[in-house]
Amino acid sequence: MRTLFFLILLTVLLLSMAPVALAQSIDESATEDEGGLGLTLNTVFCDKYLWRGINYDDGLIFQPEAVLSYDDFYFSLWGNIDLLNNNNIKSNEIDFALGYAHDFNSFGVETYVSYFNYFYAPDENTGEITIAAYLPVSDFTFFVNSSFDFLACAGSVFSEIGVDYEKEISDQFSFYGTVNASLASSAYNDYYLELDKSALNFVGANAGISYSPMDGFSINADFTLNINLDKDVKKELGNTSNLIQLTLTKEF
Repeated sequence: MRTLFFLILLTVLLLSMAPVALAQSIDESATEDEGGLGLTLNTVFCDKYLWRGINYDDGLIFQPEAVLSYDDFYFSLWGNIDLLNNNNIKSNEIDFALGYAHDFNSFGVETYVSYFNYFYAPDENTGEITIAAYLPVSDFTFFVNSSFDFLACAGSVFSEIGVDYEKEISDQFSFYGTVNASLASSAYNDYYLELDKSALNFVGANAGISYSPMDGFSINADFTLNINLDKDVKKELGNTSNLIQLTLTKEF
């Protein structure tokens, strides 16, 4: 429980640094081009529906996403559709998110509200408020975030801390990866795993290759491995979980 509170406190402290970062970036931001209206379309194919270490569905999954942005604000629609269902579990859903993200000179902050709409179980529809902070250092970006449920699982918290890495290999290829640790409150684990305890649920790693044959279009292929740490989480979810996915992205 102390670890979870520390992570939430760290998120708040990082976010409180935003005014300082803003003061440092006024001169440079004045010379930058203004943002505008943008649209990003993501098409994801993966071998299962894996969310926060929980495997909801095995089989070929299609996950489309559209993100409409204006300056630092964005609205997104995300869906999960079974193409090949190997375990007869219904998992079709559509999620909505409204958020704000801003990058300062050496610091980034983001907050968004999400609503999860489950077609197969409308009584379980829920929503979260997420706050996040990012600190880029060379090819690395350190991050911390916390998500607070306010509907079906009101009061529960799920937090992550980790680091992203991205390195350009050539004009068209780049390598990227992530290492992270995920913590959950007792309310979260009780609702999703029927475990009445807070825990460091798992650590994860992701690695992939990005190919950009033209401006505004990319193809990403990556692999994710999660290792469950808590013994009770292991009993519910097994020792590990993994995900293979292919993502096509077009920016307008």
